[in-house]
Amino acid sequence: MDIVDIGTEVKLNVHLDPTDGQHMSGYDFAVDFYTFTDNRLTLTKEDMTQIDDDNYSVIVDTAKVGCGELKAKITAYIPDSDCKDNYRKEVLSVSTDIKIK
Repeated sequence: MDIVDIGTEVKLNVHLDPTDGQHMSGYDFAVDFYTFTDNRLTLTKEDMTQIDDDNYSVIVDTAKVGCGELKAKITAYIPDSDCKDNYRKEVLSVSTDIKIK
């Protein structure tokens, strides 16, 4: 686990494997970065830099999320004609293996 001081800007890669043959570049998604505090930093696809079809780069200011283990919740809205409004919502929670102190 990497340890960083609060106030550090951390560069992270956001990646999801292709789902139903669709790549991240083809649908909307957002990422909530948080620790055990009530602070959250929500970044959308538009806030990130596209690296390729399935990878996006993002800078997280740790001062905005507080101390503790940095986690991320990715919410993707994948086109799916079998779902209401033609979109399927998928949610994935992950740990970044970064501890903010």
